[in-house]
Amino acid sequence: MKRRQAGIEKKLEHPPGIVVLSEAGVAELADQIKEDIAHRAYEIFERRGSAHAHDLADWFQAESEIVRDLPSDSQESARQILLRIDLTGLDTTTLRVGVESRHVILRGRTLHSHDGANGALGHDGNVGGTVCFVDLPAEVDAPRAKAVIEGPFLEVIAEKLRT
Repeated sequence: MKRRQAGIEKKLEHPPGIVVLSEAGVAELADQIKEDIAHRAYEIFERRGSAHAHDLADWFQAESEIVRDLPSDSQESARQILLRIDLTGLDTTTLRVGVESRHVILRGRTLHSHDGANGALGHDGNVGGTVCFVDLPAEVDAPRAKAVIEGPFLEVIAEKLRT
């Protein structure tokens, strides 16, 4: 691992347990997320007694249970972007990270699954758990992005594309 104190220039390797997905893997992850949301929306539909005409409400509730904002910040130099995402409450052994040219998609399971009155994130552990989408401040070379866990944070380091 290489770090430069004065800037954010880093060269990091993937530790065991973190999977940074290829372009095809990102597309597959997006499909899995849609399936997770559809599955959870159907569970909500059934829980309501299978009453029709609430499909959008069921979808939006399912989406709000699965997709969440995680605290994050980014820094950029002339060549790189460093994105830090707070993973508190996530099982890092299940983490999957997808990097696209302007976005990072993160998927993992919550550490404490439970079912609340309105449903809860990672409600039963049977669907995808937590999904987070983060916009990047500039276009990056996604296939060469690196990720590492530093304490409670996931750090994604990516080279900027030259414009």
